[in-house]
Amino acid sequence: MWAAIVALAAAAQSLWLGDAFTAEFRYSNAPDSQIGQDLLVERTGPTLRNEVIIVRSGEHAVDDPAFEEKWPRSRSP
Repeated sequence: MWAAIVALAAAAQSLWLGDAFTAEFRYSNAPDSQIGQDLLVERTGPTLRNEVIIVRSGEHAVDDPAFEEKWPRSRSP
């Protein structure tokens, strides 16, 4: 009897829930973070990403020519 119940449950699962279990992920609604990002882009335009790198030296000061040679203050990509 238990074997028949388990077999019926397995068959029902494969028929009705076969597509429900997946590793694929996507939002089915609009989460608050996405709404906020969309509003920022809408009101301010696309943003450029800025990166700031802070470099310290225990041997040289910022205005030391050796430090400036190794790490110029402004680098363009």
